[in-house]
Amino acid sequence: MMYKLTIASLISNIIIALLPFYWWYYGTGNLIEVADSPFMLNIIFMGSQLEIIQIVNLFLLAFRFYVIVVSGIYIYYVIKGQKKTYGLIFWTSYLYILDPIVFYIIFNYLFPLIGYGFHYPFFIIGKEKVDFTYQNTLISTIVYSYPSLAYWISLAAGTIYLASRIFKR
Repeated sequence: MMYKLTIASLISNIIIALLPFYWWYYGTGNLIEVADSPFMLNIIFMGSQLEIIQIVNLFLLAFRFYVIVVSGIYIYYVIKGQKKTYGLIFWTSYLYILDPIVFYIIFNYLFPLIGYGFHYPFFIIGKEKVDFTYQNTLISTIVYSYPSLAYWISLAAGTIYLASRIFKR
């Protein structure tokens, strides 16, 4: 069979899309907790889930089915001898690491432009103390950010895709 890595990549796309787990967790104690993946989102603000998330998750469910259908169709094409690749899991898993970097830029550079002082340390995985100044009052909290096992599985699936692009057969 030709294109074994491509078929493995497409099958892993389907498996990742079927996993009912979040990829990454963020939060600041009981104030806000965020769990997300490209296929579902949960935001708990002050102990209550935001209602809008249910609507967002309907769109993400449709996106999940889209990924499954496209990957399935591409598997059919590859079995017939026409190589088709789908790099969504690669791009999302590798670019997911940018979320903490985006937070760092927003909190340290954009918020001060509108009058809020932040000291948000640069970190990707773990927990750190964040200082926030508002009307001459210093507020400190602990912020955490960490990936789940599902994220590491998706990163491995993304790496299979990358290998399928490098090794043509």
